[in-house]
Amino acid sequence: MLNSLVKSVNFSGAGRKWRNIKDVLYKNKVMFVHVPKCGGTSLSHSFRARYPLSSFKVSEEASSRALQDVDAADWMRFKRDLMAYHASGGSHYIQGHAPIDEDFISQYADEFLFVTLLRDPVDRFISHYHFDPKCRKYPFSEFLESRRGWIESHILCYFFGEQPWGVREGIEDAPARAIQNLEKFSVVGVLEDQEAFSRECQENLGVKIALPKRNIGAQRKEKQYDIADADLAKLKEMCALDRRIYDAFAAR
Repeated sequence: MLNSLVKSVNFSGAGRKWRNIKDVLYKNKVMFVHVPKCGGTSLSHSFRARYPLSSFKVSEEASSRALQDVDAADWMRFKRDLMAYHASGGSHYIQGHAPIDEDFISQYADEFLFVTLLRDPVDRFISHYHFDPKCRKYPFSEFLESRRGWIESHILCYFFGEQPWGVREGIEDAPARAIQNLEKFSVVGVLEDQEAFSRECQENLGVKIALPKRNIGAQRKEKQYDIADADLAKLKEMCALDRRIYDAFAAR
């Protein structure tokens, strides 16, 4: 009986028809490049609620389990490839913690509107340190000296500046590339000005979002109270290149 039922079912053309239905339901396709600890989780919830039938979020947990024996650079490429796969497969909203480059943007620019949310680099670093157990297990001063600390203080260079993951050589050229790539995004917001970001999402993406109100200044003081002045000064110096990228958009 089961064999007869299977033989009678015909899914020919079903995928194409379903994509056509989704194209009618959702006017725009959106690609959210999610920089960690920039308030993107709340944004993710807002976006996915508006694309319930056609969204894909790269799972950090699942993707890391799938690639347990590879280095971070390969993991980042894998996550970007997953985003590309679902973009090519017809998803209308795609999100991931993955770096992108000019070629990636050019490949999907005709279909997708790109969006990201930035945060003050020093605040973002401190937040990441406090909330990630893998980072917090080290004293702050020791984490600053680590390879992971270097990457976290240059995260925008790696996400948008086409800098090979974890490589320091030549990173001074990354901010210019990052700014150039981000100029091609439909929306580049900063966490410190959520009203402007929400307004631009509605105007440029056709999506109305609501981010929770946050007191960024108070949060920063709370997280920095136990950081030595020397460590904070070093962190600000380490974040100088990311600061150039952030300031280019925060000032608008």
